[in-house]
Amino acid sequence: MKTGPGANGKPRPNPNQTHKSRLVLPTFSDRLQPSHLIHSHPVIVVMADKPNMMEITSFDKTKLKKTQTQEKNPLPTKEAIEQERRESSF
Repeated sequence: MKTGPGANGKPRPNPNQTHKSRLVLPTFSDRLQPSHLIHSHPVIVVMADKPNMMEITSFDKTKLKKTQTQEKNPLPTKEAIEQERRESSF
């Protein structure tokens, strides 16, 4: 591996240091052993995506903003379909 500054003049990252955004892949020596698969203590999972029921019961609909909903591609009316059908038959 080359040392010194990179092509952009910035120092090259040290491959022995890990970084948050870099993916560190396991090597052949890092294979999982059966002992890695057995937990010595029970695993407790806390679900962060479950709703808090207190927040739901205290929700106030009057605080919502009023909005106007408009269809981007409204369907044609029956009359428009019939008119197009008549025009295409000529």
